[in-house]
Amino acid sequence: ADLFQHIPEAVANTAKITDSCDLSLDFSQLHLPHFEVPDGSTPDDYLRKICDDALRVKIPNAGEREWERLNYELDVIRQTRYATYFLVVWDIAQFVRKNHIELAVRGSAAASLVLYCLGVTDVNPLTYSLVFERFLNIERKQMPDIDMDFQDDRREEVLAYLVKRYGREHVAQIITFGTMGAKASLRDVGRALAVPYQKSTESPDSSQTDQRSPLRKPWNPAQSCSRYIKPTRP
Repeated sequence: ADLFQHIPEAVANTAKITDSCDLSLDFSQLHLPHFEVPDGSTPDDYLRKICDDALRVKIPNAGEREWERLNYELDVIRQTRYATYFLVVWDIAQFVRKNHIELAVRGSAAASLVLYCLGVTDVNPLTYSLVFERFLNIERKQMPDIDMDFQDDRREEVLAYLVKRYGREHVAQIITFGTMGAKASLRDVGRALAVPYQKSTESPDSSQTDQRSPLRKPWNPAQSCSRYIKPTRP
């Protein structure tokens, strides 16, 4: 309030807006976009049909090992009630690949034979003995992460498709902000300037500086790193 003493009505209006807000979020159930399943079947049945057909195509000589793994994964997905989630991801992958947009999937999702059958990943997890439970298991309380990276200059096409397909209220973008301590900041500056590691960590009273606290004395990067920077001629 002290910062806005010259416009006291702004502070009063802020309080009125706060008093008018009443928001409650229900975390007791899943809130997934609606996926229209054809022929009136259930999401689990439709997911199984897609995977069964795809496995015969992707691994023509699939044996007992492959079918047991697929059935196991589908059973876990059924018990955790994530079939709709997998179908939405499949739908995204279908759109991206149909329109020749580059796609890469990171993380433990590569351990899923279901995602391989859906065309989301390009790796058969059985070839590399990847553990499905690292991606999804019955005890897991959070939704599994399927991190999909799209061609950066065509991301807008994917977003536009999702808004059209599932509705603007079901599409959002998020961002993660990271913070760095004093020593980590100095190390990154030195790395960017190609300063030797030991030199980049030299700072006044560095041995007593806590990484989570501000530097006790000002540090002049230009002065400390200038001898490592080659002058640029106009």
